[in-house]
Amino acid sequence: MRRAQRLLLDALKYCLKFGLIASCAVAPLGIVAAPAINLQLSSATVILVPGTSQSITVSAAFVGGPSRAVLGWSGLPPGLTATFQPTLIESPEPGVNVTSVMTITADSTVVAGRFVFDVIAAESGTDFKVSGQAQVTGIVEEPFSLTLGGSSTANAGESVALSVLATRKPGFTKSITLSVDPASVPILTAVRMTPMVLTGNDVASTVQLNLDSDARPALYRVRVTGSYGSTRVASSHVVNVLLAPVPPEITISAAPASATIAPGESTSYQLAFTRNFGTLGFGQFTQTVSGLPPGASATFLPAVPTPPSQLVVATTSVTPDGTYPLTVTAMLGTLVKVTTVDLVVATPRNFTMTLTPAAVTVARLANTDIALEVQRTGPKSDVTVTIDALTVPAGVVVTSTPTVLNTSTTAASVKVTVGATANAGTYSITVRGVSGSLTRTAILTLTIPPPPPSDVTIRVLTLTTTVASGGTTQIPIRLTRTGTAVGALLELRTSGVPLGGNAWITPSTTLGDSATLNVIGGNAGIYFVGVSVVRGAFPPTDIAGVTVTASSAGDFSILPAPQTLSVPTGTPTSAAVQIGRTNGFAGAVSFVAITDRPSDYQVTFSLNSTTGSGIGMTITANSNVPTGPHVLRLRGTSGSIVREVSMTVDVTSAPPYMPPYYPFGIKRPPQ
Repeated sequence: MRRAQRLLLDALKYCLKFGLIASCAVAPLGIVAAPAINLQLSSATVILVPGTSQSITVSAAFVGGPSRAVLGWSGLPPGLTATFQPTLIESPEPGVNVTSVMTITADSTVVAGRFVFDVIAAESGTDFKVSGQAQVTGIVEEPFSLTLGGSSTANAGESVALSVLATRKPGFTKSITLSVDPASVPILTAVRMTPMVLTGNDVASTVQLNLDSDARPALYRVRVTGSYGSTRVASSHVVNVLLAPVPPEITISAAPASATIAPGESTSYQLAFTRNFGTLGFGQFTQTVSGLPPGASATFLPAVPTPPSQLVVATTSVTPDGTYPLTVTAMLGTLVKVTTVDLVVATPRNFTMTLTPAAVTVARLANTDIALEVQRTGPKSDVTVTIDALTVPAGVVVTSTPTVLNTSTTAASVKVTVGATANAGTYSITVRGVSGSLTRTAILTLTIPPPPPSDVTIRVLTLTTTVASGGTTQIPIRLTRTGTAVGALLELRTSGVPLGGNAWITPSTTLGDSATLNVIGGNAGIYFVGVSVVRGAFPPTDIAGVTVTASSAGDFSILPAPQTLSVPTGTPTSAAVQIGRTNGFAGAVSFVAITDRPSDYQVTFSLNSTTGSGIGMTITANSNVPTGPHVLRLRGTSGSIVREVSMTVDVTSAPPYMPPYYPFGIKRPPQ
C-alpha cells in the first residue's frame, strides 16, 4: 500500500512539473501507467547483398516515467553490423516519440540466407530499469548472377570462345573475380579469360579455351565461378569437343634391326603397325617380304596381320653365309610403307669336350688322371679354350695340364686329387671349357669310398653350450677304444677355437677313456670347436657347438701357459697362469692347484694373489708319481667369482745322475 501511495505521489509531481494537471486529474485516483519503452520500426524486413547497406527508422515511445534509452542490437549473423544515429535517444516530454536511424551493413564475408535479429532500447539515466525491443527479419541475397554462353562445338586443336555475363544487384559495384574449373575442361587446354576481374560496373568477360590437338572427344560442362568475399556464384555451359579430322597415315617398324643365325636355324622379327583415325574404313593390312637368301623361307604370324605381328625366317643347311637385307612391305588401301631388317647367316665357331673315363673312384690321399679331348667345329681362328672345374667337393682338387688349349692343342690331362678331409660319397664335377662367349662342359663322376673303420671314437658329451665373452666353460669328452687302441697312449687336439678366446684338451695325451675340453669365450658368435684323436690317416673327430654371448659384467678367465707341461720327476718346473680380464674387472685373483695325487705334488705360486695379468707357478712331482700324463686343475677365485680350468702335466723320469768329472783324478778346488 505504501508503495502505491509513493508511486501516485511521484506521478502527481511529474504532472505539476510539466503542467499536465488536467490530464492527471482525469485519471482515476490510484491508477498509474507502468514504465515501458515501446519501439516501432519503419520496416520489419531488410534485404541486403554483400558490400551494401540498408537503413530502418526506429521510433521509441516512453511510458510511465522513463525518458532516456540506449539503442543496440542482438543476434546479427557474422558479416553483418548495425549502427544507430543517434545511439542515445531522449524524449523532451512525456508522450513525444523520438527516432533514430539504424544502418545495417553487409561486408564481403556474409553468407547469403535468411536471419532474424532484435533491436533493443535499454533505459538509461533513471532507475526504472526497463527496456524495449523489436524484431527484424533480414535476407542476404547473392550480389550478382552469372550467365555463360557462346559457341558450343569445336574440333580438337581449335579454340572456343564463351561469353560471361554478370548481372549485378542494384547498388552492388564491388569487384567480381572470375575463374574456370580446370576439371571441367579437356586436359592440356589453355584457358584465357579477359578480363579476369569485373570491377565497378563491368558485367562482361570472355573465356577462350584453346583445345589441345589430342583432346578427347566428349561433352564437357565448362564451369565458370564468380567470387566476391565468401560469395561463390557459378554457371556452366556444355561444349562438344569433336575429333579433329586427320589425313590417313600408317607406319611399320621391325625389331630387332639385325638377327644372326647359323644355317638351318630360324629367327623372328617383331612387326609393329600403326594406323590413325583417318584410315577408318580402309580394311585390313597386307604384308610381304623380299630379299630372302637361297634355301630360306618366310612366314607371317598371324597370316592376316593384326598388330602386333611376327615375321619368322627359316634357313636350311644349304643357305650360304652372308648378310641379307630383307624388305618388309605393309599395305593398307592405297597406303604403302616399308621397313628393312638384316638377316645374318653365319656358321658359328664351336667346340665340344669329352672325358675318358667319365667316372672314376679315388680314395682319400690318392689321385688319378683323366684324358680330356677338345673337338672344334666352324672357324678355328681364335678358338682358344681355357679349362677349369666347377662343383668340386671340399677336400678335392681338380687341375688341368695345360690349363689353356691353343688352336693347335686338342688334348689335356685332368688330375683329380682327394685330400684326407674329403667326405665319402659320389659327386658330379663339372669340367668347363671357355672360349670367348662360348662355354662347354663335361661331367666327371667322382666316387670317394668311405675310409676303413677306426679302432677309436671320440665324443663330446655336451653337444652345445653357451659361455659369456671372457668366461670359461668345460665340456667332458668320452673315448671308446677297440683293438690296438686299448691301452695305447692317444694324443688329443682341438680346432675351431673361438675368435679372441682359447680352447684346449686335458689331458692332451691319455691312456684313459675320458678328457676335458676347456673353452675360454672370446668375440661373440657361434663357433664349432673340433676335438680329434691323432691316429691313422683319418683321425676320429667330433664337434661341440659353442655360443659366445656378449657380456657387460666384469669377469676374468685363467689360461695355463703352457697347457701341457713336461715335468721331470723331482725337478721343479716353472709355468705361468695368464689372467684375462674383461669389462674393467680389476679384482685380486688368488689361486689353488688340485692334483690327482696331492701328497706327491708340490705346486707353489709366485704370489698369494694378484691384480695383474698373470702369476708364476712351480710344479714338482716326487718319485711316487707315475710317469705319463696327469691332470692338474687350477682354480682362480676373486670374491664370489670362481673360474677353474685344467692342464696336462706330463711326468717324465728324472735324468740319470752324472757325477762330476775330474780329469787325471785331480779334484778342482772350490771356486
